[in-house]
Amino acid sequence: GAMDQTLKRIVIAKIEPDRNTVRNLDEYRKKVLRHEIIHAFMYESGMWNNSGSAECWGMDETITDWFAIQSPKIYKAFEEVGCL
Repeated sequence: GAMDQTLKRIVIAKIEPDRNTVRNLDEYRKKVLRHEIIHAFMYESGMWNNSGSAECWGMDETITDWFAIQSPKIYKAFEEVGCL
């Protein structure tokens, strides 16, 4: 997947299933889409350019994955306790 901030567009490559791909391509596509959406939000909020260090944590794949992986669980928890 890739997020193009100049076009405000996310593109995800089509993967044809074969023995070398992940088994559940739909779940994998959702994971990649969440990841790219988080990148877009981080870019939009200035985190890419204002990370405060030479390492630019706002572009970092680790923090992006953390948000992308945890966000469905966080959303569910928010829904369960009625704090949305």
